Amino acid sequence: MLTFPDYERLRIGGLIIAGLLVAGGLFVLLNPKCTRKNKKSEDDTSEL
Repeated sequence: MLTFPDYERLRIGGLIIAGLLVAGGLFVLLNPKCTRKNKKSEDDTSEL
């Protein structure tokens, strides 16, 4: 017998994973500890 994949379960699993990725991305963007620091030191010679 042929077994067909359960597309409803696959769709729900994909939506859950997508939701977790979106929530994680928003957490990283909105977390103040993960922000870049734009402080430049006076002796910064890394620019060309």
